[in-house]
Amino acid sequence: MYIKYLNRLKQGCRRKYLPGIGVKSFSHQDVSSFDKINQNSQNSCCTFVQKNQDNSPESTDVRFLTKQFQNWLQVVLALRFASEYVAPVINQAVKEMHHQLLFKYGSKCIPYQQLKLLRTSGKVPPSLNNWIKDVKSNHRSSISTGSLVRFTDVTKWPTEDGSWEIARVFMSQGYRSGTGNTSSSFDTSALFSYMFRCRNFERYLQDINVAKNILEVRNNAMHSPRLEFTDQQMKEYFGIISCLFDDERLILETQQFEQSTKALQEFKEMRDRLAKTDYTKTTIKFIGEENAMLSRCVSANQSQLISLRNLYDNITRDFVNVSKQALTLNKACDQFQQKIENQLDHLDSKVTSLHKQVDEFEECMNRSEKKPPSTSCKGTWQRILRKLTRKKSADKPTPSSRCQTKCQSENVLMGTGTKRKKDENYNVKMKKRKNDLDPVQANLVETMLASLKDSDVKKKNGGGGGGSNTKYQNILQT
Repeated sequence: MYIKYLNRLKQGCRRKYLPGIGVKSFSHQDVSSFDKINQNSQNSCCTFVQKNQDNSPESTDVRFLTKQFQNWLQVVLALRFASEYVAPVINQAVKEMHHQLLFKYGSKCIPYQQLKLLRTSGKVPPSLNNWIKDVKSNHRSSISTGSLVRFTDVTKWPTEDGSWEIARVFMSQGYRSGTGNTSSSFDTSALFSYMFRCRNFERYLQDINVAKNILEVRNNAMHSPRLEFTDQQMKEYFGIISCLFDDERLILETQQFEQSTKALQEFKEMRDRLAKTDYTKTTIKFIGEENAMLSRCVSANQSQLISLRNLYDNITRDFVNVSKQALTLNKACDQFQQKIENQLDHLDSKVTSLHKQVDEFEECMNRSEKKPPSTSCKGTWQRILRKLTRKKSADKPTPSSRCQTKCQSENVLMGTGTKRKKDENYNVKMKKRKNDLDPVQANLVETMLASLKDSDVKKKNGGGGGGSNTKYQNILQT
């Protein structure tokens, strides 16, 4: 319905005619020539209006397409649906009130003299005094008899057409003449004025203030300077009009009228369409605000984002460098571990060889306890003792000391050497040499010394082997 009326308004505003052009000078010609002239005049007028529309800053189509005018038009349509909704109920209420008055006071004819006196001096006929009192008692506000006579023709009240003459008392001024005797002859202001001012209508409406609020909406719509409403005003006015359609008592009264049912359905469709439009607009507005906020945040934090990006790049670069260094360190660790394993293998081989030599030495010692050491065992003992008593490479004996030691050992073996002197420094020197040796070497040396003592004891008892013991003692001293 709303789109239909909007299209009609657009079409009506596009069709602008300038009547009367060329009519006066060609009024005596035939009809065919007059039609041609009138057609040419209409074409020229249309081109003139089109030029004016093109030159105007705001054309008529643009005005009809503005959101504010569409809001105003929707409110006006809602008022029309409200009038159509309550019109059958008002017809029923007006007729019922008139029937009650006829039943109470009857339909008496007014004499001509009283009618003439009413028209000349405004004096009400005595037979209508009860009618006037009853009507004034049903009026919500106080009204004088003179105003009542000006608003309506009281002489028609007792007649069959007197129902709407009585209803005019409750309407605004200006409805005495030029209107019919049905609800369709009155506009929204007249109908809702009757609903609010007539106390008899309270039994049809649960909240009588709804009619007063709709009157205010109608006045705001008709007195709008540019016929425009904002979205907020439209929502407020639709809420007021919706109260009329949601009144439970009025719904029960309007169910029997087809016109009221149709108006209610049309209003609900328009209200649902507006609700969907509002939801879509709200969603679009929310998304737009969210995008604007995101763009503001991005623009405000752009420098910070750039710095974070640079920091991320630096961290990535450092991580790559650290990864390379870690690979290099892993390779170095593998090489170092390989070297350590090689050295451990070499040391294991040395330890194994030392164990073999110790085993040989112990075997020789066991043999020496049973019989004097043989010539082959002498070489082994001498080699082992030299290795055990050898110091570091920096402390190796000089060639002269080696020769001296060799000569002394030969003199001892040949029996040409003198007896060993027993002085106090001998024990001190032996202790120092023991301290220079490892624990294993020291144990071996003590074992050697014990064997030498045993050989000395045997010599005193008449045994042999003294020369070899003296040689071993000299070797130990070296």
